[in-house]
Amino acid sequence: MSRRRILIVTVAVALPTFGHVSAHDPIASRPVVGHVAAGATAPRGEADDFFHSGWRVSGGATFHASPAIPLGMRLDLGISRFYPLKQTVATGTSPTLAQIEDGSLVLTHLMFDAIWEFGGHGRVGGWLGAGVGAVHRHLEVTGRFPAGSCNDVIDPGSCLVNLAKPFETEDQLTKIGFDVNAAVRFPLASGSEIFLEASYQRLEFDPAMEFIPVVVGFRW
Repeated sequence: MSRRRILIVTVAVALPTFGHVSAHDPIASRPVVGHVAAGATAPRGEADDFFHSGWRVSGGATFHASPAIPLGMRLDLGISRFYPLKQTVATGTSPTLAQIEDGSLVLTHLMFDAIWEFGGHGRVGGWLGAGVGAVHRHLEVTGRFPAGSCNDVIDPGSCLVNLAKPFETEDQLTKIGFDVNAAVRFPLASGSEIFLEASYQRLEFDPAMEFIPVVVGFRW
């Protein structure tokens, strides 16, 4: 058999094997892994005094430098939304009260996490991670100053007129954020994965805000 025929036969035999192996390579060994996720997020600390639990969606990619090292760098872009508790709160340094009626808190994050992956190879696995990034806060609140209250900053006349005064406030701010996360992942026959991830996220606003997101996601 000529060398050319030997080469053709070798390639013909190797191609199906190569395709089978690459389709079932563990995700942690792939150079780039995409993901999408959605779930709930709960405020903690001072944020828990002002906001209901909310929802979160995100997506991004994990980059692996070497299939022999189960470490990756994950880029995650997402958005979370919360609604304020309807309550009466003190404002400023004066004894003025405000009745919160409606509004929203929207957090947009871009996080960079180092993750250590374990398990896989057709079995249940997981990862542990931690990272840092930028978080943009967009807060809108509407409400009223109850009858008889006094706000000499926004409306000096409210100190003299015994009527409820409506108000609306909005602010936007971008600050640094930190997170730690842990996940369990389940392999699928297609070579992709589904995962369940819980995180702790701290945002360095003034005052600092803390949240615990829990999401279900898909990696491919």
